[in-house]
Amino acid sequence: MIFAKMWQVNKTKIFVESVEKLAISDDVIASIERFASGMFLSPTKNFRRIYISENNIFQIWNAKLPDPDHRKGTRGGFRLICYFVISEQSIYLDWIVRRNELGSKKENNKQQKNYDDYIENLKQKLTRDYCD
Repeated sequence: MIFAKMWQVNKTKIFVESVEKLAISDDVIASIERFASGMFLSPTKNFRRIYISENNIFQIWNAKLPDPDHRKGTRGGFRLICYFVISEQSIYLDWIVRRNELGSKKENNKQQKNYDDYIENLKQKLTRDYCD
């Protein structure tokens, strides 16, 4: 039997603010935390690595999650940005947004640009915090 690595789940200030803004229920947050604590660092259809730092100090991942409060599956649910700090065995839930608010990369819209800029800024921040 293979056991999942259990990650220490942490919530960033940005994540907490996102949850409040979206009015996500406590049950859904608890479900997200359970999902995060047992994640494997291997890509799936709904969980993909966005970035891996030099020497694998941290990794940034994107998860597509359902929104049971609004009866939406992964296509209409949430996009969760999280990062793993390997040496700490920690996952940080960093940002959550409803997927329909992002639009599509093909549309080249403002929300998608904001998302791309957010990821770039997160890479830079984590590199400063953990790699310098």
